Amino acid sequence: MVDLHLLVQTVVYCCTFVCGFVVAIPIGVTNSNFDGMCMLYGDFKWTADSFLMESSEQLNCTFSIYLNVLGGIFYSLFLLAYNSYALHKSKSDHNVVFGMWVMPFILLNSVMAILILVSSCIITVGFNDFCSGITQTEFFSSCSEAENREWKNHKTGEPFNIGNFYELMTVGKFASWISFLLWLGQVALGVLRFVRNRTHRTRSADRERIGDVNPSA
Repeated sequence: MVDLHLLVQTVVYCCTFVCGFVVAIPIGVTNSNFDGMCMLYGDFKWTADSFLMESSEQLNCTFSIYLNVLGGIFYSLFLLAYNSYALHKSKSDHNVVFGMWVMPFILLNSVMAILILVSSCIITVGFNDFCSGITQTEFFSSCSEAENREWKNHKTGEPFNIGNFYELMTVGKFASWISFLLWLGQVALGVLRFVRNRTHRTRSADRERIGDVNPSA
């Protein structure tokens, strides 16, 4: 029998690994479709029949992309491999789970949860701000209506297609919040494992003391 607690943690790391892709890819593709401009918090200046969008700081997009690639994908993959190996070893030796590192990962996972929360807020508020700007006139009745349109880079004059940004960013936004809940759950599971390990060590120490007092038992 495998350790159920460890199995749940392994599954959650697998989910955060998948969420890393689901967040990073849509934002990265959208950023590329917008000719390298970050559409989050984009500022619009409207005329009678046209508009000009000023890109926000590129950090608004790259922060979420790199966070989910480095933390959501690579860090999750490392812990997924680590937990999977421990899960396999626990089949033959159940005490393996009580010797695993706990506190470092509680701290790292807490940092990840905070950073993912910040990233989720940036994506959500930035995307809502963009949609508010693009629908502030009667040119577009909804944000999704602006998808797959030909835009022109006002600096270079080159045209580009913005693609299905609304679908991509909606997927990325929800995946980011799901990722935050998963990392929060992972922190809670880590704290629970820390408590379990301390309880196990206390009981083991008590059994050893009883054995020393009564060697014949």
